[in-house]
Amino acid sequence: APSTGEVRRSLAAMNESDEVGGVRILSLEPESLEDVAETFVEVADACGVPERGVRMRDDFLNSLRTLQDAIGARRQRRNGGRAARPRMVVLEWLDPPYDGGHWIPQLIDAAGCDFVKIQRKDRPHADDSGGANWNGTKSKQITWDDVCAADPDVVLVACCGFDLERNLRDARKASGELGKLRAARENRVFAANGDKYFARPGPLLVEGARIAARCALEGVPGSEPLIASVEAMDDSAKRGEGWDVASLVGPVTDIEDAHASQRECWSALHQSACEAGEMHYVDPETGYQVFTELAHKRRGKCCGSGCRHCPYAHENVRSDVKAEKIQQPAFLHERSDGRPFALSSDETPGRVTILFFSGGKDS
Repeated sequence: APSTGEVRRSLAAMNESDEVGGVRILSLEPESLEDVAETFVEVADACGVPERGVRMRDDFLNSLRTLQDAIGARRQRRNGGRAARPRMVVLEWLDPPYDGGHWIPQLIDAAGCDFVKIQRKDRPHADDSGGANWNGTKSKQITWDDVCAADPDVVLVACCGFDLERNLRDARKASGELGKLRAARENRVFAANGDKYFARPGPLLVEGARIAARCALEGVPGSEPLIASVEAMDDSAKRGEGWDVASLVGPVTDIEDAHASQRECWSALHQSACEAGEMHYVDPETGYQVFTELAHKRRGKCCGSGCRHCPYAHENVRSDVKAEKIQQPAFLHERSDGRPFALSSDETPGRVTILFFSGGKDS
């Protein structure tokens, strides 16, 4: 956004003088929720309707207090007098990560959550806040290690300037980092329309607080009355409209189903191509040409690229990059000679590195 000085200079240039031509410049730079509320009065006063600004300010602040009181009261009754509050991190940017600044800590407090003040490991004494964002301070760049160390209960991706669809997409792109968090394992990473409900200093910040509250309650046993209370409030954005769960992990496929699916997808194509003496076939899912086992045998050795039909057990793929290179799962089959298993059609004994992908206790 242009600075006040830049606006003044532009107006002066338009008037071909150093004056701004009698135009009043109203510069609004709120840093807290109270500041935001006062801008309503300033704008209304400048428009000649000060009473509307006062009414809007009072409604804004009262709505935030109503939300905070409703959640606090219900949570205390549910927890026998203890107001247990989830710890929430708000990310205003992902690459690199920035946590929430300005009015965001107050917004999360109004949502009935504790705003997690990220402590930077590399600059623990960078400022008076100890590297954390307090009310009114700007959003600060952090690291993913800092986020992991904070171990939040809930993560809300509300990047400045982006709508819900974009923040969902970017959260999934950042799943390599977000997926390391306990919140991700518990399916408590969310995305919201950051531009509309969190970044703009206007009346819709109330809705941002309700969205944060709703995300913090999602999937929590016994929270149904609280959820109903939040959703009953005016203009409460529903899931899929202003916010949604950022599913970072796709559905887990059973190994037998995966095998059958792959056989349908490309195993039969590969077999037919080999029988016809072809060096490649077209993958029906991607449209890419895939080398057959015949092409690899013609080369005479493993190329180290993690090819789908490598007959050499990927022996030249470096161990430190096998997880990246080998994209298809491998299956062990009984050997025809009675020995336990065969990793490939190559009968030459040798050292074998096996990479296991663990899915839980049954592995």
